[in-house]
Amino acid sequence: MPLDYQSETGPKLACRFSMGEYQGKPSFLLHSPGKGFYWKNLPPELEALVQMPNMEHSCKNFSLGPNGLFWYTYRSVKDVYEQKGSTSPNLWSTLNEDWKGGCPIRLALGPQGYWWGEKEWIDNPTTKNHLVQAFGVQPQTLVNESKQRYPGIRSFEIDFVTIGVKGAWVMGTNTGDPCWGGITEQLEKTLKREMSAGHRVKNVVLCPARHDIYWIEYNDGTVDYFLPVDWDIHKIASYVKTHVNVVEEIWKPWDIPKPSVTGSTQLRQVRKDGDAWKFVEKLFNDGWRHPHKKPNPKIWFIFEVVWSLTLHTGFVSYLERIEQKGKFTVRQQIKGNQAYGWHGTRRRCNIGDDLNKLNQFCSDPGCATCVILTKSFDANFAGKAPGRAFLRFGRAIYTSTVSSKADDYQNSGGSAYKSLILARTVKGMPDTRKVGDKKLLAPNPGFDCVEGQVGQELNYDECCFYHNDAVRPAFMILYK
Repeated sequence: MPLDYQSETGPKLACRFSMGEYQGKPSFLLHSPGKGFYWKNLPPELEALVQMPNMEHSCKNFSLGPNGLFWYTYRSVKDVYEQKGSTSPNLWSTLNEDWKGGCPIRLALGPQGYWWGEKEWIDNPTTKNHLVQAFGVQPQTLVNESKQRYPGIRSFEIDFVTIGVKGAWVMGTNTGDPCWGGITEQLEKTLKREMSAGHRVKNVVLCPARHDIYWIEYNDGTVDYFLPVDWDIHKIASYVKTHVNVVEEIWKPWDIPKPSVTGSTQLRQVRKDGDAWKFVEKLFNDGWRHPHKKPNPKIWFIFEVVWSLTLHTGFVSYLERIEQKGKFTVRQQIKGNQAYGWHGTRRRCNIGDDLNKLNQFCSDPGCATCVILTKSFDANFAGKAPGRAFLRFGRAIYTSTVSSKADDYQNSGGSAYKSLILARTVKGMPDTRKVGDKKLLAPNPGFDCVEGQVGQELNYDECCFYHNDAVRPAFMILYK
């Protein structure tokens, strides 16, 4: 359907993103000015369209829907002022809409025949007066809420409408905060958290094939998302500016994380339904072994520690040296014989308690938690905390797989939560010992750490590191 005229309505977005479904699998199309297109699982007609010459600069708007439905508008190569549209063959019959001489300028395609659109037509051929009207078929909860919340709202005041499965929808306007219904608890918490932090929601995209995945763009151009694990999250992130407080869904425990883009250490909240949360929670629960401390406490928050470039470089360099020496990957082991271990220490402030102040680390030198999070571990500080002068294996950085043991060493002051740090370590070749030596300054020659085994002196394991770059804070948890 040719588009001979088109108004610019809706918010100006940093990028355009839409999710649909084709052949039973979720699909997406992403267009970022200056970077071009990126997509997955598009119907062949649309995939061919976005690969046409000059389409990177000609694309105006698009929307994906279920069963391979799509709507796409672009500027004609022949005439930069002429708008053209392409659709899947059965789009208009599916929508049961003939547009009555008007042309669509915005469409949101949902499942089960739901859709929202905005059309434009010339009311008076002489004056060429343009009229714009929003209409479509929406879930009744959306209809009721929009009438009650925005009585008399005009189409140009609507920033976006997105419709997902299970009756989910989100509607945003330029007159206030968005409203929604039927969305997942995770998405609702994310929206409420960011709005309370003063971030205006500019666009939300739901998927007509899956209830759990979503895309959010804020007024500053940053983006939050929760997307399928088989989509290349890192490549998607290269097209947009990701929001700082949320960990991506794809996470692997032995991947080297990228350094902070801000130049300094940052905390990012971990989603409860993501792989990182499940990994950390399992280590915590499996490591809670003291019988008198049962039942296990509950983790309330997990934060990933995004290292500064300095901390990142130091760890990677040390890891490479240990791997080159021990050749662990050749023996089908984890590179550098890495491991995770718990570390309990003092937290004099309430870092992590208030999500709106997530990266406001305190400057108290006695707050070991903030010192470790921002500057990492330092073996020279071992044994200097009040009542912690005993060092079984000398001055070192101590970790344990036993979270309930690390719990003995944490002190969270006036916070409502206890805190622990989960450290990522490079063990290399461990010097295994059952008897302590308080004068140790390093493991025996040829070894890279000291591993205290359960038996003669120890009821629960511990691992000691004498090189600061062998250990980095990976996560902080709050629990009670």
